[in-house]
Amino acid sequence: MFLAALESFAKAIELRPDFRPYHMRSLVCLSMLGRYSDCIRLVTNWLETDTPSPDLFTLRARLYHRLNQATMCYFDLKAALRLDPSCSQARALLEELEQAAEHSRQQAITKALEGELSDALAKMTTALEQNPEKAHYYIFRGTLYRRLNDFPAAIEDLALAVELGGEPERSVALEEDGRTQLALAYNDFAVHCFSWGFYSEAIMLLTRAICERRDESGLFINRGDCFYKQKEWHFALADYQQADELDPHSTSIRLRLATIHNTLGLNSYNDLKFQEAVERFSAAIEYEPGVAQYYRNRAKAHRRMHGVEEAKQDAISALILDPSSDELVPLVLSLFPGCSLSDVTSSTTAQTVRVGLMAQIQACKTTASPASRLSEKLEKMVLECDADGQLDTDCQSLLSGEEVEAGLEPHVFPQQLARSKEQVVQAVRTLLQQRQPLCHMGPRLAPLRAAVHTLERTSSAARRSYAWRDFGGIGLSC
Repeated sequence: MFLAALESFAKAIELRPDFRPYHMRSLVCLSMLGRYSDCIRLVTNWLETDTPSPDLFTLRARLYHRLNQATMCYFDLKAALRLDPSCSQARALLEELEQAAEHSRQQAITKALEGELSDALAKMTTALEQNPEKAHYYIFRGTLYRRLNDFPAAIEDLALAVELGGEPERSVALEEDGRTQLALAYNDFAVHCFSWGFYSEAIMLLTRAICERRDESGLFINRGDCFYKQKEWHFALADYQQADELDPHSTSIRLRLATIHNTLGLNSYNDLKFQEAVERFSAAIEYEPGVAQYYRNRAKAHRRMHGVEEAKQDAISALILDPSSDELVPLVLSLFPGCSLSDVTSSTTAQTVRVGLMAQIQACKTTASPASRLSEKLEKMVLECDADGQLDTDCQSLLSGEEVEAGLEPHVFPQQLARSKEQVVQAVRTLLQQRQPLCHMGPRLAPLRAAVHTLERTSSAARRSYAWRDFGGIGLSC
């Protein structure tokens, strides 16, 4: 008859409010009636009014345990052990909680390996409720949140893992792992913002990621991409240069540096700063010597500065790399008056330029190597496409990915030039044999330039194009 007993003890407490045994007997009755919340309020009042004791903290911890409030139970047990490290009841219950937490973590690992990330997250949350001071528990749950694209929750857990100072024997390794995972969470959140066009927010997140891991080139690459989309050319260049210092052999970084220098060169050219434009185009060629556009742009800048010989060499280089380009024909013919394209490509100067160009391309390829493992994962910016599904021409060079073979292989140049020359000679012979009668008032020969364009366009299939890889924003492994 616990309810009747509770009423009697309540009356006794009214008569003697300072007599603790009456309060304790009331607590027992409330506990037997299942009114654990009332019991907790009563014990909390004792802790606030009297001197805290290990027994009171242990008692309240047991009440929290009955209500399945494992976190509050854990902290009360820790408080009891701080007051009395030899308290056997508190230590036994704490070990029980820690074992249950580890069991939940093992279940979470199994679920994660099976691909059931939501169930793994629920198990990991249970483990953290039972043992909320394990740094690697927060790292694991933060990684699960990140893979489920819940980036704010992931950042909160990982930041807490970095701040926790538990487990002294593994504190350095845990802190390093936590900072790495936190940088990945910031980066993935930035990729998500980037895909929706929130470039300023992406820059802010990547800046925080860089504060955690300043040695990862992929973070600087991604922030440079954001600056590029905002047309902050010099900020983008600074980030790409920082990435190049961290990973000087990365192909994707060299592509970006070449692109940004070419963009700055075009801006200088439009501002009539031709010497500055030549320097920018030269820097682009140094990073990526197999792109015909860079040589064509530098040839135009040299021509505006009356550097005819330099312009001729750049025009020949562009023609070797891209013989089917319609934009090159007026430039080449203006620099070599009275000569056809075949005359230019078969000249001694062209042969010399070809040898130097091939040596430069080969030297660039030998210095390129894949990015480091983590940086390779961090390079995940996805650039927008236009209505036709093609990449924006201003941003094609910003896609990171596999090694790009710039230009053609060395053994392709002589064969292709020979075929092109043979086709031009055959076209000229045909036109001469099928010319119009003398009485015809129109042109007697079809324009050779148009024929050359047609033949070069037919051979464009033999030219290898860039194989840009588009990252899909997939999640990262733990």
